[in-house]
Amino acid sequence: MMIKSFNCSIFCFYLFVVIILNVCDALFNPTDFGRIVDHPHRDGSKSKQIILNNGRCLPMVAFGTWQLGNDTVVKRAIKSAVTSGYRLIDTADIYGNEKMIGDILQEIFNEGIINRDDIFITTKVWCNHFSKPSVIKSIRRSMQRLKVSYLDLVLLHYPTGFKEIVGDKYPKFKNGSIIPRTWQKDSYTETWESMEEAVRKNYTRSIGVSNFNRAQIKTLLEKATIKPVLNQVESHPNLKQSLLLKYLMDEQILMQAYAPIRKADKELLNNPILMAIGENHNKSSAHIALRWQLQRSVPIVVKSSNPKRIKSNLQLFDFELNDDEMKQIQTIEEKSRIYDIDGLTNHPDYPFNEE
Repeated sequence: MMIKSFNCSIFCFYLFVVIILNVCDALFNPTDFGRIVDHPHRDGSKSKQIILNNGRCLPMVAFGTWQLGNDTVVKRAIKSAVTSGYRLIDTADIYGNEKMIGDILQEIFNEGIINRDDIFITTKVWCNHFSKPSVIKSIRRSMQRLKVSYLDLVLLHYPTGFKEIVGDKYPKFKNGSIIPRTWQKDSYTETWESMEEAVRKNYTRSIGVSNFNRAQIKTLLEKATIKPVLNQVESHPNLKQSLLLKYLMDEQILMQAYAPIRKADKELLNNPILMAIGENHNKSSAHIALRWQLQRSVPIVVKSSNPKRIKSNLQLFDFELNDDEMKQIQTIEEKSRIYDIDGLTNHPDYPFNEE
């Protein structure tokens, strides 16, 4: 009788561990959308993650890899990020670094630092792969380069499809304007059908978009059978995207911010409001800008090749901004976005004429 009781205890303990370690692999109830949870990992660490509209979880702080540097720099930075506690690696076809990221992740897995289930991988389909067959081919190539059997999240990088010319990522007319895949407006809705197919084929667990405005999200939702889980856009205290954020949250779609401290330029980091609030908390103005996003329920993508700054960008959960400080940040002057594509303004689906 004692042996049976002991075996039962062992089984229950094992079951408890499995449940805890897979808390964000299980699907939450849709009513949990936007709730932030402490997700435990097998190495004993925890990361703050937010529940998506499909019940899966997204780490609140992602490590970005765009223009991070050469292969050596990328390798060193990703290893530093993972050992520091980052659990989301953000890349894209157009970044040209998926193979290197795949190589270093395999090394990390083989060393037992983490395993595949511990890391969330986001990649993006570039604009010259927007025809139905090309979407799936692009996702499959990303999986091969990243050396994974599934992706956690795939985004449409922009709503603007380009003419598919082999070897030309930015096909242009002689006047410098991008050549669209089609002059039909809202053609991304056709592209989205293949994104949904990628979910059904288990190539990716979630799908989303990037650089879409409110009108484009609305059009997409009218035809989609699988709702995007998030819209990744440029956002920082000089470009708050408040209208877009409200609309997305009403539709249970997250807004994820890239360039959350612009280009780490003095124009933002020397802002007197951010600096004064930083002094109140013994934090940098960058920390304040990043924490402000998290308290708006906006996950962020941060980037650095400096190991100290990589660690510092994660130190966002040991303080909290009060209501007055949040309101002060809202008063910071709005400015033009800093990221766009040359020659894109004449495209029928150009997204940046409105929020």
